[in-house]
Amino acid sequence: MDTNEIMKVLWVDNDHSIVESTQMMAEQYNIDLPCFPNWEAAESELKDHFNEFSAIILDANCEFSADSVEDKTFLAYVMPRLAKIFGEKHAELPWYVLSAGTMEQFDLVLQMVNNDDRKKHNEDWGQLLYFKDKRNTDGTTDLDLLFSNIRHSNDSSYTTKIRALYPDVFKTIEERQNMLDKEVANLLTPVLKAMHFPETVTTEFSLSSFTQLRQVIEYLFRACNQTGLLPDECAINGKINLQESLRYLSGEDTKHLGVRYGSYALGDHLFPEILSNNLQQILNTANACTHTADETVDESKNVVDYFATVGGSRQLFSFALELCDAIIWYGKYIGKHPDRDKNMKWCQKVKKSESNGKNFIRERSEKKNKPASHPKENIPVGGGKNYYDIIPREEEQMEPIGSSELNKDAFEHQMMCVERDGRGNWHCGKCLIIPHTPLQEGDRLEIFNIVDNIKDTKGAYPLFAKKYNKLNF
Repeated sequence: MDTNEIMKVLWVDNDHSIVESTQMMAEQYNIDLPCFPNWEAAESELKDHFNEFSAIILDANCEFSADSVEDKTFLAYVMPRLAKIFGEKHAELPWYVLSAGTMEQFDLVLQMVNNDDRKKHNEDWGQLLYFKDKRNTDGTTDLDLLFSNIRHSNDSSYTTKIRALYPDVFKTIEERQNMLDKEVANLLTPVLKAMHFPETVTTEFSLSSFTQLRQVIEYLFRACNQTGLLPDECAINGKINLQESLRYLSGEDTKHLGVRYGSYALGDHLFPEILSNNLQQILNTANACTHTADETVDESKNVVDYFATVGGSRQLFSFALELCDAIIWYGKYIGKHPDRDKNMKWCQKVKKSESNGKNFIRERSEKKNKPASHPKENIPVGGGKNYYDIIPREEEQMEPIGSSELNKDAFEHQMMCVERDGRGNWHCGKCLIIPHTPLQEGDRLEIFNIVDNIKDTKGAYPLFAKKYNKLNF
């Protein structure tokens, strides 16, 4: 049967003839089922040890106290007292009715307690009423169904607690515009539950758990493809190339797909550097744990040996938290950039001769630490989301460059960051712009109709963009 932790369930019933057999069946579901013959005894135990119990089972026709007799108003008597305990403890326990169903006005009594407050929990807790002697055609009994639902409600209660701890993460997963599969929640929840509620963990740490986190990244990248942040080249035949996708989103040239995000010269990238690095580390570890083609035998052995020494659960938990951050970042970005067609315009083709072949994440870090010989300006890049110090403007010191040395076709329909030099000239790189709409430095433009610049500014800007579209990112 179920191998989860033992649950303790409070049961109120004065029929001594069924207690032992019912408790034996409950044991098959890892449920400890102490029975109390009246509400007074059960209530005292519940108040003193509330946190030990996971659910409550009530008879429909039972005794109020040791000095009373069975009363058909038992449930009506118990309900307000149970609600008071829930209020005092600031928590609810799933509760159920287990009855023979033979007392007078049973349907009326049940209708009184099966109110809207209980019905709203039906999905998580399961149905309210179960019959003691009911046997189904498949050989199971109502008791089987009751104990199964109690176990399910226990899992659901922990899931509810996790969702309460990470409301922004699960809200992002559920928002339709983000295109995240609900399986993302199913993959993250067990890891987060193990971190916050270690008492629910019944199995040894397993390297396969990292596969779940690798799958979360796959679903995240699949959503990026559906929202236009990731081109179809990274999702051939519906299969996501994880490593190439991460290169693209990080502002690197893909190694084999011939595409990149935006302009290398301008340092365009979608993911912030810390997010790229975190996802890369998760992929490296997950690949080593699952023996994929992306890792070597030595890499795999290093990971396995490391976890054998220090354990892997803390690393697993830290990766899960990093993925929570990635999901939140993604949701906020899509909230500001919901237009798929506009997002797709950032995809640029890269010819082999143009590919820099460098690790852009590392290069960005090196550039930040390199001493500056002149003042720099922060220019918005990456769809207006990220910032990065690009090469400073030095128009006055530029040596003339002949237009024949520049490929006009390479600038056609490029998306570039517009700047203004010390003389007031607007330009995108080596391409002069004459504003026909209000512009601010850092605005993203799609430039086209590129011709040779014949004005006196051609020394600094050998090309001229006759037309441009301002992109609203």
